[in-house]
Amino acid sequence: MSVRAIASATGLSRGTVGNEVSNLGHVATEVTGTDGKTYAPSRPAPQTDGSLLAGDD
Repeated sequence: MSVRAIASATGLSRGTVGNEVSNLGHVATEVTGTDGKTYAPSRPAPQTDGSLLAGDD
């Protein structure tokens, strides 16, 4: 379900829903919009290789 659809269904703002979804750590490979069509996520998952961790000097 898209962030926009979740926000509409719950009465929360899109920003709040987006923040909560990003905190889950799960990255969707496709999103189903309110029109029933499936789409690729609008933002690709961040790539981390562990080399940019804080405190690693």
